[in-house]
This record gives sequence, structure tokens and C-alpha cells, in this order.
Amino acid sequence: MTPVPLASGSRVLDLGSGAGTYVRLLSSHGHRAVGVDYSIPSLKRSIEADPERLGRYLCGDAYSLPFRDESFELLVMIGIFQALGEPARALTEARRVLRPGGHLVLEILNANEILIRARTLLERTRHENAGVRTFGRSQMTRWIRAAGLRPLRHVPVFLPPRNLPGLEPWMDHPVPRFFLRTVPGCADLGAPSFLLLARRDGEAGQ
Repeated sequence: MTPVPLASGSRVLDLGSGAGTYVRLLSSHGHRAVGVDYSIPSLKRSIEADPERLGRYLCGDAYSLPFRDESFELLVMIGIFQALGEPARALTEARRVLRPGGHLVLEILNANEILIRARTLLERTRHENAGVRTFGRSQMTRWIRAAGLRPLRHVPVFLPPRNLPGLEPWMDHPVPRFFLRTVPGCADLGAPSFLLLARRDGEAGQ
């Protein structure tokens, strides 16, 4: 993925910050990082893991962020979309707090990946509710555009399912890795998740 142009001291928001790993990492690189999570226990763990108070941690949710318009140069959303009931609404709120020229990095679980498709089919056969939400890359790209953001890049993430760790050596082998990353359609069928990069265009105040 093309590196996000981010000057030192930029304001960064990690939405769904969990234990604060990305907040601490971004803060250690000289950015003013803020972590937001709706889970009080997660926020407590974040603070305990950050004794030097490198970052800030706030309680909030993705639909009504406690920040003014155009507050951040970068917004990170990793491991959050699978738990959101209204992802399009969250993207609109993300655009609101991004400054013009600011970037959004988000992760989605890939609904078209073979094992995820098989699991979804099994859940439907058993009339079970899906444990987490998955998304097609093209569907998410449409939502990103509808929110007023410009999609820039997508990168497949090839990691084995947690219950099949033995697949990791195979997925990391040069031959399958080459086919998964270069043959059209293989990424959509073989990548459990995608990272997507988007940008808010326009002038300040728009």
C-alpha cells in the first residue's frame, strides 16, 4: 500500500482502539494519537499499558464521535467493521472528522474468501446468526464513495484462520503467495481480509 503522507505531529484517531496498540505505536512516531473505544475495560487496559501517557483514550462510538469537524489527518479503523451494524453511517462520521486531504485506513473481513463463504453457507443452513459481519470489497468501495471519500488503494491480507494455523507456512510460500497476489480474482477468493485506503478531498470547511 502507498505510504500515507503524514507529517510529524499530525492528529491521528484510532477508532475501536482496543488495547491501544496502534495509539502507542503512532504516538511513538511523533503523532498526536487518540484512541476511541466503547468498551470501558478495553480503555482501562489501554491506559495501564501506556504508563508514559503517550496517547489519549476516550470512550465513544463510531456514529457520534466526540470531536469537532475536520479534526484529524488520519483515521484508522482496524478490527471494527465486523462489529458495526451501520457501516455506511460510520463512514460518513469518519469523513466529518477528517480534514481535507486526510486519509482513512480501514480493515474489512472479506465476504468472498472461500472459507468465509463456506462458513456463511453453513450458518445459513443451520439458521444461525453470523458471529461477525463480512463485506465484499466492491460493496465497501461504493460505501466509501457515497460517504464523500475517494478510494485510493486496497491491499489483501493473507493470514490463516485462527482455527487453522497450519495454513500459514503454505500461504507464506513464494509460489502460492505469487498467485494469490498477482492472478486476477485470487485475492478476492483467498484473502481473509483487506486493508483499504481512502482520502477526503476538498477544501477546509466543505
